[in-house]
Amino acid sequence: MDPRIVLLSDYGLALLFLWAAAAKARDWYGLLRTLRDQIGVPHKLARMLARVIPWVEAIVGLGLLVDPVRDAAAWSALVLLGVFSVVLIFALTMGKRNLKCNCFGEDDDAHETGWLVARNLCLLGVAMLSAFSTRTPPPFIDRLVAMVMVMGLFTVVSLAGGLRKIAVYRREILDRDVLVLGGMK
Repeated sequence: MDPRIVLLSDYGLALLFLWAAAAKARDWYGLLRTLRDQIGVPHKLARMLARVIPWVEAIVGLGLLVDPVRDAAAWSALVLLGVFSVVLIFALTMGKRNLKCNCFGEDDDAHETGWLVARNLCLLGVAMLSAFSTRTPPPFIDRLVAMVMVMGLFTVVSLAGGLRKIAVYRREILDRDVLVLGGMK
């Protein structure tokens, strides 16, 4: 792989993470509301995440700019985008069609959740380019990474399917309760 392409992906991801970190730090309460109200994270955990996520994103963004830690930052970006993608897939399976992701602060409008998933998967591809193209890892790391990726993909697909069933079941229960309560009036 051409090192200039890898460097361009590193710098692009760094800009993205630094921009997102600054926007979330400026509007951490908006991120708190998104985590708590739209995704369903418990309040105390959402409060902690709303304060920590901008710092993590800033550290990853700065790390992508500094050569000695670029490899670790590229892998961290890959993991972070993977977690964000799983959260968006979870929200989609729970029926959240228009999610205000707050990725870039309060000015970030509500978007079709499917579009957010697609966008994150593209960014995940860029992060994979950065992470896998940095330096040659030892041979056992290649097999380990391949195994973890396959297991992770299987887990995401299984989790999405299971969460979809739970969401459908919850909607059926809510619809039944509304019918029962509506019939009592």
